[in-house]
Amino acid sequence: LVAAAPSASLGLGDVYAFLRTGSVWAFETKFAPPPSNPYGSFGFSSDVEGDLIAVGMPNGDGTGCVYVYRLVGGAWIEEALLHATYGQAQAQFGSGVQVQGDRLVVGSRGEFVWDQFSGSGYLFERVAGTWKEQTKLVPSWGMASGYLGIPVAIDGNRAAIGGADPVNSVF
Repeated sequence: LVAAAPSASLGLGDVYAFLRTGSVWAFETKFAPPPSNPYGSFGFSSDVEGDLIAVGMPNGDGTGCVYVYRLVGGAWIEEALLHATYGQAQAQFGSGVQVQGDRLVVGSRGEFVWDQFSGSGYLFERVAGTWKEQTKLVPSWGMASGYLGIPVAIDGNRAAIGGADPVNSVF
């Protein structure tokens, strides 16, 4: 179980992992943004699957970023720091995250697409131990203020990106 507190620690954000043993949930560890990335919103989005945790930080590094942690030998280690290949200023990459196996879908709700703030999604895959951006997911039409990127979902070979537009917000 992962619980996020993106406004904790003076607005920088924290993420807490809990482990279930039998019927009892117990605190396992706390994740915090490194001092080199003090831009806030760490934990705005988060997801866990097995020994993998993804934490979105849509204000991180100016364009947004996603931290990927893996449980190795009983300790959580930072496995990757992901950015969009062509990240835009204030794109809010990391506004939504979901992991499934060696795949990760990331929302970027502030991205400027089709001359509008339509938002987008990105699909990453872990190949030979390295996370690589596979594709950028954009709507085939312009959606003024669609802000696609929250929520995101992945299941097998399908990904869904939601947004703020109540009519055209899922693709």
